[in-house]
Amino acid sequence: MLSRLHDSRVPFPGRGAAVPPMIASFRKLLTSLQSLVGLPASLQGRFARAALWSFLGAGLSRGLTLLSSVICGRLLTKTGFGELGMIQSTVGMFGVVAGLGLGLTATKYVAEFRSKDPEKAGRLLALTSAVAVISGAVMSLALVLLAPALAQRSLAAPKLGAPLALAAGMLFFGAVNGAQTGALSGFEAFKTIARVNLWSGLLSFPLVVVGVWSWGLNGAVVGLVLSVALNCLLNSLAIRRECAAARVPYVFGGCWHEWPVLWKFSVPAFLSSSVQGPVVWLANAALVHQPGGYGELGIVNAAQQIRTMVYMVPALAFAPVLPILSHLGEEHDGEDAAGLVRQVTILGCLILFPAAVILTAVAPWALGVYGRDFSVRPQILTWAMATLMINGIGIAIGQVIFSSGRAWIGLLVNACWAVVFLPLALVSVGPMGGVGYVMSHTLGYVAMLALAVIYLRRAFPRTVGGTPIAALSLIALLAIALAAWAQSLAGRPWSAAAGGTAAALATLLAITYLLRSRPANAPTHKVVAIEPEGMPR
Repeated sequence: MLSRLHDSRVPFPGRGAAVPPMIASFRKLLTSLQSLVGLPASLQGRFARAALWSFLGAGLSRGLTLLSSVICGRLLTKTGFGELGMIQSTVGMFGVVAGLGLGLTATKYVAEFRSKDPEKAGRLLALTSAVAVISGAVMSLALVLLAPALAQRSLAAPKLGAPLALAAGMLFFGAVNGAQTGALSGFEAFKTIARVNLWSGLLSFPLVVVGVWSWGLNGAVVGLVLSVALNCLLNSLAIRRECAAARVPYVFGGCWHEWPVLWKFSVPAFLSSSVQGPVVWLANAALVHQPGGYGELGIVNAAQQIRTMVYMVPALAFAPVLPILSHLGEEHDGEDAAGLVRQVTILGCLILFPAAVILTAVAPWALGVYGRDFSVRPQILTWAMATLMINGIGIAIGQVIFSSGRAWIGLLVNACWAVVFLPLALVSVGPMGGVGYVMSHTLGYVAMLALAVIYLRRAFPRTVGGTPIAALSLIALLAIALAAWAQSLAGRPWSAAAGGTAAALATLLAITYLLRSRPANAPTHKVVAIEPEGMPR
C-alpha cells in the first residue's frame, strides 16, 4: 500500500521528488480502492505506482489525439473522415503482419528475465527490435507497391492511392514503436512511458492539425507519420536509459540464438493480433461499398475513436498487469494474481461504465462535436458504448492469457470474435449501414469474452473465480438499456445529460456494492505500508 500522505506535496518513495497535490490525491484514491477490493499488500505499492504514471501519460496524450481527430473530422467532413479511417484501417491490416506480436513478446520476456537473467533479457530485446525493423520495412514496401491497386479495386476510391502510399511511413514506424513500447512495459518503466507519451502528444498535435489544415487528407496522413516517427525516436532513447539502469546489455550479438521464442510466443501472438486487422478491413470495405458508405464509416470511425479514447485511460493505467503477472511466474493461480485480476476488473468497470452510460445518453451531441452531419446516427455510438462496457469486464482477461504464455489460446479467443463479427457485419451493413457494423462488433466481443471466461475458469480457477463477471455483465446490460431509453426521451442536451447522470450514479452504486462484497473464498489481507525494493522507476 502506498504511504500515507502527510502534506500536500510528498516525495515518491525512494525518489525525493515532490508530488503535486493532484497526483498525491490520485495516489490516495488508488490506495483506498485497493483496500476496498482487497489487492494483496505485496502488490499494492508496485501496481499503484505503475498505474499512476500510465494514467498520467495516457491522459494528456490521448486527450490531444482525440482533439486532433475532432479537428480532422470537422475539416474533412464525415466522408473525408471516413476515407482517413479507411486508410488507417488498411495500415492496421498490414501492421499486424509487420508487428508480428513483438510488443507482447518483449513485454513478457523482458519482465520475466530482467532480474534473473539480464543477458537473456538483452538478447530478447535486441531480437524483437531487429525483427520489428525488418518486418516493418518489408510490409511498408508492400503497401507502397499495392496502394494504387487497393485504392481502385478494393476501396472503390482511386484518389486514395497517394495517401495510402504516404501512410507506409506510419506502418514502418508503428511496427518499431510497438516493439519498443512492449520492451518499456517489460521493464515496468511506466514513468518513462508517461514522459514519452507526454512529449509525443504535445509535439504531434500541431503536426496533425497543421497538416490537415494546409493539405487536407494528405496532410493529415503526413502529420500522423511524423508523429509516430517522433514517438519512435523518444522510445529509442528511453530504452537505452532503462537498459543501463537495469544493467541489461542491449547488444545485437548473439540475439538470433533466441529465435525459438519467436515460434513459441511471437507467432501465436502475431496470429492472435492478425485476426483483427484483416477482419476489420474486410468489414470496412463492405461498408464503404454501400451507398453513402464512406459517410457511414466516418461516423463509425468517430464513435470508435470516442470508445478508444475512454477505454485507453484504464487500459494504460492498468498496463502494469501483464508485466507483473509475468513476473509472478509460476504463481499465476495464487492469491496475488487473484487479487490483482479482481481489482483491475472492478476498477476498470468503475471507470468505464459511468462514462459509457453518459455518452450513450448524449450520443447525438457527442458525435456532433465532429460536425453536424455526424449526429444523424446516434445508435452507432450507443452500440460502441455497449462494446466499451464489455471491454471493461474483460480488461484483465487477455492479460492473464498472454502473461501465462498461452498465446495459442489468445489466438483461439480472437478467432471467436472474428467468426461472429465478420459474417454478421457482411450481412447487416447492407440494410443497416454503420449501425449493423457496430452491432456486429459488439456481439463479437460478447462471444469472445464468454469463451475466454469459460477457459480461464478451468485453467486458473482461483485467479478468475473471485471476479464477479456475471454480476458486472448484468449491470452493463441494465445500464446501457437505461441510457438508451434516456437518449430516446431527451430532446435537449441538458435533459439527456441529466438522465445519463442519473443512470451513471445508479451504475456506480451497483459496482460499489460489488467492491464491498468479497468472494467467499477470498483471503483477507492486512493492509500495510510497502514499497518493494529494486523496482525500476
